[in-house]
Amino acid sequence: MYAKTLMWVSIAAIVLVLVFFASSRLQQDGDRTESPTPPTPAAPVEGKLEPREEASLVQPPESAAAVESNLPALPDSDVPVRERLTGASGNPQWRSWLGNQQLIRKATSLIARLAKGEIDRRAADFLAPKSRFEAKERSPEAYVLNPASYQRYNGVANVIASLDVPAVCKAYLEFRPLFQAAYAELGFSGEKFDTVLLKAIDMVLGAPVMKGEVALIRSSVMYKFADPEIERLPPAKKQVIRMGPANTRKIQDKLQAFKAELIRTGEQ
Repeated sequence: MYAKTLMWVSIAAIVLVLVFFASSRLQQDGDRTESPTPPTPAAPVEGKLEPREEASLVQPPESAAAVESNLPALPDSDVPVRERLTGASGNPQWRSWLGNQQLIRKATSLIARLAKGEIDRRAADFLAPKSRFEAKERSPEAYVLNPASYQRYNGVANVIASLDVPAVCKAYLEFRPLFQAAYAELGFSGEKFDTVLLKAIDMVLGAPVMKGEVALIRSSVMYKFADPEIERLPPAKKQVIRMGPANTRKIQDKLQAFKAELIRTGEQ
């Protein structure tokens, strides 16, 4: 049971990192109107996350010291992480993503906030869309999300879909203690990072796949979802929605495929 649970957590971790590296600017950039003078970006979320009391679903099989003995220090981990993950996809954009600094720390922060339905915008500015958000006006006070805006994230979804599951899994298993160390830096020394990953996975899989037009309303210089139930969703789920139904399915299907691979591997 331990090996089966750990494998799922391991496989899914890097995919979640990529999803929210790619999407964490959606709320900041995706809701912006076409005003000639862009509004001031929202301030980053500051402060520590509040630790939760849930017990970890995974217990470490050996001491952290024994596992970490052959690992680099957390601040020096970028080079070996890149070496392990460069071959996980042949998509050229993948190598560009891996060129960022402090990969494990950024990934850990993103996943920790994602598990709460929040977004850490500071960690993924490098993936801000190059084109602007578009909405179609149906009446002076009614708008719909322009499907053309979804295409801004086709590349992101394609990279995620291209990932090699065994390679990603192996890399996370190797660097798992560093993820735990980065999580402890956020003030969660008594909570297992694996538990947080499981919550983050559920957050992504729980985002609805929208059908048909997505109605919007304009509030000042920003757009909001017209449906109150959608607008009340956690920011993370709303950002997945803004990627469009095709990209949402592609990302969610990848996570489901990882889960299926876990079951298949566990039955062998």
